[in-house]
Amino acid sequence: MSQPTTRPTMFTVMSPPLPWFELFYDLVFVATIMIFSNAFSHEPTWENAGRVAGVFAAVWFVWLLTVVSFSQFEHDDRRHRGLILLQMFLVTLVAVAAGDGVTDHTLWIGILAAVLTIVTALIYLRAALQEGDPADTPVRRQVAQRAVLAMLVTSALFAISGFVSGAASVTIACAGLAVLVVTALTVVSVRHPDFPGLDRAHLSERLGAFTIIVCGESFVKVAITAADGTLDGIDVWVMAFEFALVFSVWWAYFDDIPQAGVPEAGARRSAWVGFHLLLHLALAGVAVGASKYIVAATDQQLSVKQLMMLALPLAIVYLALAGVGWLSPRRSSAWLTVLRVTTAALIGLVAVSWWLTHPTRAEGLMGALAAIAFIAATASSQIMLPTREHEHHHHGGHH
Repeated sequence: MSQPTTRPTMFTVMSPPLPWFELFYDLVFVATIMIFSNAFSHEPTWENAGRVAGVFAAVWFVWLLTVVSFSQFEHDDRRHRGLILLQMFLVTLVAVAAGDGVTDHTLWIGILAAVLTIVTALIYLRAALQEGDPADTPVRRQVAQRAVLAMLVTSALFAISGFVSGAASVTIACAGLAVLVVTALTVVSVRHPDFPGLDRAHLSERLGAFTIIVCGESFVKVAITAADGTLDGIDVWVMAFEFALVFSVWWAYFDDIPQAGVPEAGARRSAWVGFHLLLHLALAGVAVGASKYIVAATDQQLSVKQLMMLALPLAIVYLALAGVGWLSPRRSSAWLTVLRVTTAALIGLVAVSWWLTHPTRAEGLMGALAAIAFIAATASSQIMLPTREHEHHHHGGHH
């Protein structure tokens, strides 16, 4: 017997599909990443890099916890959307405060980060109080409850860090970040027979989307820097090389990582997620380094700092790719891991050699690094070709 069809009335709320809301949620991180990269550009010191990276990591793990809540607890009502919108607003405020200077706005950053964490805890509190869902289990509620308690501890530490100064503020903030990291990785990697398995395809898709956001920001950052002055030859060259770099990293990632899959729950998945954070931080660093090359072109002299601001994050990008690929359940070819580690080493070698022999030709080094990245992406594709062909024939045999 067929079920009667329920027709929407004028009072029915027709909500857009959840994936569209997730894409809207990602919008705030487009602006956030740009603000963080500008914050480091204005004060390119190792100390400021560490502070900005710490705030970025806190926001990134809040994003991760929220992404997991979308797939694991499947809330999508007005209250949930209200909490997400409030969270997006707070993320923007944290980024703006950090962009003005982490040390200048310690109090504001501490308070805003504390409130941001509380809002995220409320999302999990709703899951902890949820009952009657066919997919609900005591273990799932317990995971949510523990996440809430941990985030409340994190919130308290962030708030306290805003009211103290100096080394004490940094230490307490780092302790709060550590609790947040452990909480997020625990929720992502929990393993229990009565705990519904995390939608690994969803996690892979969301991390891939964030990777595209960072890649796009990397090119936009350089383009905006070039637009600040008069467009000249060096601007065009650096923009072209940055585009080639970003495309090569995109190619290397999406030709392998999404198909390789997400590791099983446990420490391996935690490390896999952690390498994604490292990848995103390094990609943002590449954008800052490339933009500094445009500024350095007026002096026609590369400093060691300017050299490291491009070469070091680019090398870390390939080390992060190596880590993500090696931890993937498909266990990508060992040659692929060797290729990525070798690429990272070659980037460092070429950068140092170039600084010693051609310190007045910035665009030449950019071209060399772009060529290395493109060759590495091409070689990666060739290494993966036999695997893709094998998978194609394997799946074809089942049809």
